[in-house]
Amino acid sequence: MGVEIGEFWSYRIEIGRMEMEGEEYRVWMKLLIREEVCRDVSHEIAPVRGSRRIYVLGRPCYAGPAGKVMMGNAQAWHYPEDEVLILWECYLYEPYRRGRPKDDRRLNRLWDCFESFLMERFNPRDIYTPSWEPIYSGVEWEEFLRGRGYERFDERSFGKRVR
Repeated sequence: MGVEIGEFWSYRIEIGRMEMEGEEYRVWMKLLIREEVCRDVSHEIAPVRGSRRIYVLGRPCYAGPAGKVMMGNAQAWHYPEDEVLILWECYLYEPYRRGRPKDDRRLNRLWDCFESFLMERFNPRDIYTPSWEPIYSGVEWEEFLRGRGYERFDERSFGKRVR
């Protein structure tokens, strides 16, 4: 499920080996997990009522020739009382992206690992994610989400029942 690692970054999960800069590197994601009080949920993309949520920040990394390299970003919120997880974003920075999201092996591996960690850690009933990702076209992002089992919930989000 992840290894506890320290002060700011709470956990580390292994993503696997990926080719970068013409060589293969071991990629991991460091994670911060913290509880928050949420006073206003009216802006959320999912049906939640909870006043308590758990924030997860992830940064995929690898150790390149010049040191540790951060290659993307991931964020999620879990609403325990509602059994809802909002996977807000999971993407790679520009030099690490490869074509359409549904065909990008790195992105798919990253998303799989992050989503699996979140499901194992929080055991949500439903997962929601935004219907947009600014770095991709709407058609490409919808194709990516549908390929991962998400269906349109409303104009702002896609969702899927996981248990």
